[in-house]
Amino acid sequence: MKSINKLTLLQDRTKRFNKVNILKLKSHNELIFALSKKYPIFFDIIKRKSIPYKQFLSAFFKCIINSVNEPFSIEINLQNKRVEKVFDIDSSNYNYLTLVPWSRYNIIKCPNKDNSFRINKEQFIKALVVLFPKFIEKFPNLLLNLNDRLGPTISINHLYKYLVYCGDKLAKNSNYKEKYIFKFSKNRIYNFLRIFTYEQLKQILLN
Repeated sequence: MKSINKLTLLQDRTKRFNKVNILKLKSHNELIFALSKKYPIFFDIIKRKSIPYKQFLSAFFKCIINSVNEPFSIEINLQNKRVEKVFDIDSSNYNYLTLVPWSRYNIIKCPNKDNSFRINKEQFIKALVVLFPKFIEKFPNLLLNLNDRLGPTISINHLYKYLVYCGDKLAKNSNYKEKYIFKFSKNRIYNFLRIFTYEQLKQILLN
């Protein structure tokens, strides 16, 4: 009963995303829960099925971090024509089945925005390890070279571009039997969200 009451109170605090309600959230888990309530279509895909890496990365870094409201959009190929559709579980799965994982069309479309959001070097490496552990195994020298070149802080745009590079390189160098690595599970995504500090997650919600 106690846990149910706590969940009800949390839902009451997050159903309206004004600054006052967001500032009431006290933990990483509450902030991540708030994100899932703010972006229900996106998180429904994550919870019901794993999500292709390029779709997740573009939606998170281009849309969510810039506080773009749902619904997001994605292009699909119908009768040799690019058609813009609402990004939902059906359009997500359609592109997964019809496109190669590294296709430049397999991304969520949101307006480009300048963003001063930065993370530290440790967070950058953690993001790579959490999302693409196979990349570390297959290309350890690339990670070592990257580690030597990184400064103390990195822009969120740099992180996005490098994660896309890692996913594309891994996908292009994998066989079909390894196709599971082209998608992120719910657990992997939630672990990725936990690399951000409490203040950073709060900033994402307040943008």
